[in-house]
Amino acid sequence: MKQFEVIDNFLPLYDWDKFNLSLSSDKFPWYKTPAKIPHNPIQEKEYHAFTHNMIMQGKYRFEADIDYVDVLMKRLKEIKGTQVKGFEVIRAKANMFIQTEENLGLGLHYDIMDNDDYETLLFFVNENNGGVEFEDKTFIRQKENRAVIIYGRLKHQTITQTDARERYNVNINYKELHE
Repeated sequence: MKQFEVIDNFLPLYDWDKFNLSLSSDKFPWYKTPAKIPHNPIQEKEYHAFTHNMIMQGKYRFEADIDYVDVLMKRLKEIKGTQVKGFEVIRAKANMFIQTEENLGLGLHYDIMDNDDYETLLFFVNENNGGVEFEDKTFIRQKENRAVIIYGRLKHQTITQTDARERYNVNINYKELHE
């Protein structure tokens, strides 16, 4: 069984453009993450990123113009077709990573610690040289309108970008619902 899948041009251009304009807007509500990222091997480097939690523990906490989760999950359903009835979203958040002088790994982790029964949809909004790296050192570069579907609980880490002021992505953890 494959561990992940990469899908370029995931959203229709119109939807991707709405994501890009909204997330990069000075009106989008971003919240600073802790100054030190827990369990991070680069603790000696102070690094800040920003998040916007949309769904936590299955409950909506939404404050944006576009229902990102709905748009992305509808598209995923189109791709998966009749294989799945729908999805139960466990957690969804948008991330904004700030440019660094060198590509930094922000620490290998599982998105959800107490659950093995989930998949992850990473949606990359803008183009840059950051991305996601897996424990086996496989690196997937961030490309605009690219989705990475991670099947099951797989250790991964964010790699920061050096060539763009900001890096935007949306991370959704979900369970497939079958009939």
